[in-house]
Amino acid sequence: MHAYLLTSIRDDNSARRFYQCYVRKYDDCNFFQWCDPELPPFHKACFVKFKVQKEKLEEQ
Repeated sequence: MHAYLLTSIRDDNSARRFYQCYVRKYDDCNFFQWCDPELPPFHKACFVKFKVQKEKLEEQ
């Protein structure tokens, strides 16, 4: 099986990498597996803060 290694951008799992099935968009493959352990709450909050700051800078 082929799988993509992707990085989550959602606030609840920011910067956490995961594997997803290569043909997920075209087939019924539902393979999904986290590559990284869950981040501690402090690190999650930092990533969310950086994401918000980045979006504000892009709006300017």
